[in-house]
Amino acid sequence: MPSPTASARSACSSSSTASSLCRTLRRPPRCRPQGPPPGARHRQPWPGRLHHPPPHGHPRRPARARALDLNDLTPEQGAEYLRHLKVEGTDEELQQASREYWNHALALTLLGTYLTDFCGADIRRRVEIPELMVEETREGAHARRVIAAYERVFAGKPELDILRALGHFDRPAEPEALRLVRPKIDYRQYQAALKRLHGARLILTKDPAQPIDCHPLVREYFAGQATREGHARLYEHYQKRAPHQPETLEEMTPLFYAVYHGCRAGQHAECRRGVYRDRILRGNEFYLVKKLGASGTDLSLLANFFATPWSKPVATLPPADQSWCLTPQGSPSAPSVGRQMLPSQCWPVPKPT
Repeated sequence: MPSPTASARSACSSSSTASSLCRTLRRPPRCRPQGPPPGARHRQPWPGRLHHPPPHGHPRRPARARALDLNDLTPEQGAEYLRHLKVEGTDEELQQASREYWNHALALTLLGTYLTDFCGADIRRRVEIPELMVEETREGAHARRVIAAYERVFAGKPELDILRALGHFDRPAEPEALRLVRPKIDYRQYQAALKRLHGARLILTKDPAQPIDCHPLVREYFAGQATREGHARLYEHYQKRAPHQPETLEEMTPLFYAVYHGCRAGQHAECRRGVYRDRILRGNEFYLVKKLGASGTDLSLLANFFATPWSKPVATLPPADQSWCLTPQGSPSAPSVGRQMLPSQCWPVPKPT
């Protein structure tokens, strides 16, 4: 007969997967930017998400939860996690639901929360969530199916306004910037909406004073509903948040965001000349690459001006600007990704203005 200590250890082990998965899903993902080349003066950030190391003298805390591959759960782990989310059903029913949702962690998170909130926590009522017309082999298809169900539930409510506003961003949305692309919402209603979205696990924080982040699949889903007008407002906003020609990467970061939003507002030509060339690269000085050593960041910015990297610039650029993007005069970082053109592919190279 096992001792009480052994029984307690067994019970603790059986819940470790669900507990670890829950903590992992609540933790925002980190993007590790490419390091600068030898001799660079600064560590370069990626425009979409900046990684800040701990202050000097403060070592990183060791991870307390064991690592899990969130895209490779077993049906048994998926069932355990659904039960952790208070979903009710037999082990066989929960495991079958996990299989139907490809054992995908985010899909199961959204499914479990949705069933608990709107379907009496009954796993059998998952059939009430209609199928989406999406490619079944597309990664995250079932997660998008549940996100679409939430979209219908939140129709006409502040929650949906917030989610649609988040679709304008490729990173956590600062409160000041988020206000530019969402309707005006009473503060108490806004707090309540954030709390409900956080409870549904659609966003990662409920503090209105902090940047609002969400899972990339949630952001991608609502990015299709972002407007050019919203991106244009953010483009103007971030241009004003930086010195004309910043000296450091930290000072330059708002301009990285301005490039992203300016291009999605359809203002590629103005953005290339006025922000990317004149303020970030400083013309032929190539300040971002040669002074700050941020060649990876430079390439990610340049990609905004291409319909097909690295051979077909967007059609809204004038021919001279397209030629500038296709040749090393546009970016000395270009050869590092093989953006060389055959003579028959090259555009004529008129002098850009």
